[in-house]
Amino acid sequence: MNRICHLVFEHSPMDGRVFYKEAVSLANAGFDVTILAPSLDKKTLGRKGEMPLESDGTLKKSGVQFESYHYDKRLPRQFGIRDFVTKRRILHKLIEIDADVYQFHEDGISMEVCLELKKIRPSKRVVFDFHEFFLIRKIDRLPKKRKEFLKYVELEKAIIGISDLIITVSDFLRVYFEGLNARKVVKIMNCQSKSIFSSPGKTRRNKPFFICHEGKMLFDRGLELIVEIMRNIADPDIRCLIIGSLPRREWEYFNRKTRDYKIEDRFVITGWVDYHELPHYLSQAHLGLYFGMTANGRLGIANKFFNYLCSGLPVISLSNPATDWILSRYRCGYCFKEPDAKAIANKIVELEKNRDLYETLSENSRAAFENEFNWERMETVLVGAYQELFGDKEK
Repeated sequence: MNRICHLVFEHSPMDGRVFYKEAVSLANAGFDVTILAPSLDKKTLGRKGEMPLESDGTLKKSGVQFESYHYDKRLPRQFGIRDFVTKRRILHKLIEIDADVYQFHEDGISMEVCLELKKIRPSKRVVFDFHEFFLIRKIDRLPKKRKEFLKYVELEKAIIGISDLIITVSDFLRVYFEGLNARKVVKIMNCQSKSIFSSPGKTRRNKPFFICHEGKMLFDRGLELIVEIMRNIADPDIRCLIIGSLPRREWEYFNRKTRDYKIEDRFVITGWVDYHELPHYLSQAHLGLYFGMTANGRLGIANKFFNYLCSGLPVISLSNPATDWILSRYRCGYCFKEPDAKAIANKIVELEKNRDLYETLSENSRAAFENEFNWERMETVLVGAYQELFGDKEK
């Protein structure tokens, strides 16, 4: 059986794209699939100890085998000691697993390990999944980290040179990598699966009317804009549901601003939510907010956008070439060229009052998911690309 190994370092072992979609789909297609993830204590998986391991240190879920390497937080970061030791441990474990194809998902350590593995085992196939445009993220930091940026440019060039397959999430990234003469590039969007998220019932008419942000709430995901939007909405029946958590800096800003504006009671924050519980919370929402505040955020499409479609939520978004055409084609939401809190607030109030318009947009959103933007369609692209990859290997 053809064996595939996914490496994660920063992502959770149960990441929506890595595990629930790609790994499970490949396992269901008959491939032998392993996810290699960090362990802090040899009893759990993930850098936050998200998953308990069995007593023998193993774990298998949905046909996917999990393996671990030790990530020791006690090692000092100075002089790159912790990174050096971690890379050695990952590389040793990858060689031990002896997969036919290795799929990588992150920049940084993952890129460096990928290149080292290819040097040691040149016959192994390499797949690199660019979940976002990593280079743009480096450009945002360029004034302070020029050396890091230039190092990354060389890393990316080397990865393109050795990859047998590159997976991207948007047409922009697909064209970008094709322009750099990547061997093969496929676009696999972060669409939601029909089998994971339950279908919503009839369009909601409950109160309060919740606008929703799904995922960790960060400054570069529109925290400041969302607070200002709520400040501009007088109707107490319109509230904001944040399905996720806020890091420390964001919490401090949020608490200060909502207290100053006297809108603390207009927000509901769930904290971290298990992947399978998301449909329950999304079913309570009416609108989905999708605000990418950085260049990187506006060149791809995150999971939350497709989760909104799956749940029949109209989407309020900042203009993004990757999503504008979907909202326009299916008439399932509105995009704003500028982060104008007052204009966005007015549109939300309009949709809360005009329920015929709201229900039309909601039905269109679900139709976009059913007809085109679902994982079952993306799965055929993924499995087909891997079958072609193994077919070439056997020739």
